[in-house]
Amino acid sequence: MPSDAGAASSRAPMPALWWDEEAARLAMVDQTRLPGDLVILYPTTAEEIAGAIRAMRVRGAPAIGVAAAYGLAFGARESLAGVEA
Repeated sequence: MPSDAGAASSRAPMPALWWDEEAARLAMVDQTRLPGDLVILYPTTAEEIAGAIRAMRVRGAPAIGVAAAYGLAFGARESLAGVEA
């Protein structure tokens, strides 16, 4: 989670998804669990990202667009994984 996302004194809204630099992974809030629970998802494949979009775990046009862009990047990485450079 971004370092200031959970700070009580921070008035900035929490991002719906972000790249976790320290863990080198995508993190996204499961918005179907709000407001009762804060659940962070860590998709590792393009299919998992697409599933999160389909299941409305990511909501709102900007967040869906960013998630889709990450999905494209993950898919490109997956398709190139078997190609020798």
